Amino acid sequence: MSSDHDCSTGSKDVNTSPEFVVELFKEGKTYKDLKKFDCGDPVINGYAKDNLKRDGVRENKKIYVLLDPTRDERFVGFVSAHLHFTGKHMLPAEAFPHPLPKIVPVVKISMIAVAKEYQRTKDGWGSELLSIALDYAIDVALLSGEVKAIVLDAKEDAVGFYLRHRFTLVDAIPDENGTYFMSLSIRDLLAINAKRKQLEESAAS
Repeated sequence: MSSDHDCSTGSKDVNTSPEFVVELFKEGKTYKDLKKFDCGDPVINGYAKDNLKRDGVRENKKIYVLLDPTRDERFVGFVSAHLHFTGKHMLPAEAFPHPLPKIVPVVKISMIAVAKEYQRTKDGWGSELLSIALDYAIDVALLSGEVKAIVLDAKEDAVGFYLRHRFTLVDAIPDENGTYFMSLSIRDLLAINAKRKQLEESAAS
């Protein structure tokens, strides 16, 4: 489950609302029901139960967790992202105003998962996790000056979710794992965020 699918800029260490909490993984914290996590994908479930805590303390990876404060901050989802490198042939050239190097620094969203009972709700839990990962990607891109895009591998039933969030389906043919490579350029993401902010300011005025 690579997002709610298969199973502003600035860092967001904690994001809260009356209905959910998203926070950066905290070493040493006990996450309620982590070992019972079930997003419908056995591979992702196994990762959450056996490896998420280990990866959560790695400097080269960011994991944000989704908690339900109405149920004692029960663990109900997470997103994982990290710096990655991909060949320029894997990215749509038309999305970039200048020629890309042969090897392109990107941020890869490796997993987004939401517990089955919280999937496809009006609250958009998966969309919130994706938003957090995109903000992280912008932070990395602005800091490094080199990161050009966000990439991910989506299962077939998640492709529509990412298309709605302005990702491009790079290849309509799935890979050997049955997933589809998708990308969103940092340039386009910044433009989307700027337009959204403009609309919000207009609505508030």
